[in-house]
Amino acid sequence: MAHRKKIAWLDTIRVFASFAIIAAHYLMCGGFDVYPWTRKICYDAASLGVFLFFAISGWLIHGSIARAPSLWHFYRRRLIRIVVPFVVAWLFLAAIFLLLGLFDSDIAELSPFRSGATLLTYFMSIFPLDINLLIWFKVPIIDFTGEWFMRVILLMYLIAPLLDRWATRFPLRTLAISIAVSLIVFEATQPLYDAHRIAYNWWLFIVRIPEFLFGMTLAIHKERVLQMRRPLELLSAVILGAYVLYFVNFGSQEIFFACHPLAFFVTFPTIFLCFSFAEGLNNLCPKPLAAFNSFSGVSYMAMLLQHQIIYLFERKFDLAQFSELGVILGLIAVTWLTVWLSRRVNKFSDPIERAIAN
Repeated sequence: MAHRKKIAWLDTIRVFASFAIIAAHYLMCGGFDVYPWTRKICYDAASLGVFLFFAISGWLIHGSIARAPSLWHFYRRRLIRIVVPFVVAWLFLAAIFLLLGLFDSDIAELSPFRSGATLLTYFMSIFPLDINLLIWFKVPIIDFTGEWFMRVILLMYLIAPLLDRWATRFPLRTLAISIAVSLIVFEATQPLYDAHRIAYNWWLFIVRIPEFLFGMTLAIHKERVLQMRRPLELLSAVILGAYVLYFVNFGSQEIFFACHPLAFFVTFPTIFLCFSFAEGLNNLCPKPLAAFNSFSGVSYMAMLLQHQIIYLFERKFDLAQFSELGVILGLIAVTWLTVWLSRRVNKFSDPIERAIAN
């Protein structure tokens, strides 16, 4: 991927991933996945969006490590960039739900102040701590703000400098080892998931490192990748096409992207083709994409707010009465409201972030 278009095409990928995840959660939370086409969107869009987010994070973190004058500066900056918006979003949503809960008891039960919550619960939920760790240590949690992968990414950043060093020296070997470790950890922790000791072993940060590392490897070796771009695109298309043919003829699951480490052999080509397509699209028509790319500035905040907005929408409307057109219009409304609120909350979050960073 060419360096000169890095920001533009990454913005395109980031916005696409955000909208895909919002659409998937809206359809799943609203119970709209009863339709065949919505069921397909639910699982495939959510999976693809998460894959792309991890790969984008890996790509961007390489540049952050290279620019940081020290590891302390790198870790401090990463912590600020994640924690400040997370806390601001939590406080913002908590205030809204507290106010609305005074008039609607159903909404009050969605807030972090619902019955049974403790001070420890508030403290543990207001920071992006990994859900699996909280469950393992039997800490009462309220998953009120954000996505599980926003919490997992914080753990990935802790080992990012080490991954960056290994991926620079031994890219293919490091990627292969990460896949093997992911597969071993996934299988070894299945009993913990069955015993409800963790939320989901597919959410463990070690299991999801290969996607993060893949994006980082593409960034580190972007010049070599650019030289081999056409053959890699062809190879990726062949692998993906072969999987599609297998899936159509022999696949027993309804979802395209299986939640299993072996799916990396499909998701890697998909990520590469998405990256390549986004860059080519930005080269071809940069001006029409500028408005679309502008939403990337609120993508993180949108991920922090979108679940509760969807829950509110679900509480206030009889979703069972929606036609297919109503489903689409509702999705547009939820997406617009999420973006609008995200921009408003960013006006509080960004100055705080800059002040602490400086």
